[in-house]
Amino acid sequence: MSWDNTNRARTSSREHVARRKRVLARDGHRCQIRGPRCIGTANYCDHIRNVASFANPADAETDENCQAACKPCHDQKSAGEGVSARATNRARLKLPPEPHPGLLR
Repeated sequence: MSWDNTNRARTSSREHVARRKRVLARDGHRCQIRGPRCIGTANYCDHIRNVASFANPADAETDENCQAACKPCHDQKSAGEGVSARATNRARLKLPPEPHPGLLR
């Protein structure tokens, strides 16, 4: 999959790498999510608020919206966000049920 058609393509990898280093250093390389499978040592820079929840995706790319996370916590959080987004999309596409013909007047 290419990232060319996504909002991620707008952020240069140099900016991303610099932000990741700043956030991991700020949080002392300790996972801030602390989920049930947490290993403690963070090696991911996670968006606190999902990028899709911003009207302007560039607003999500700040140090304040990022936190250090370990791989198990990051993967679990990202999977949950994906499930939620798919459910929202399904609900948006669902047509209202037609009334029963016997109930029409």
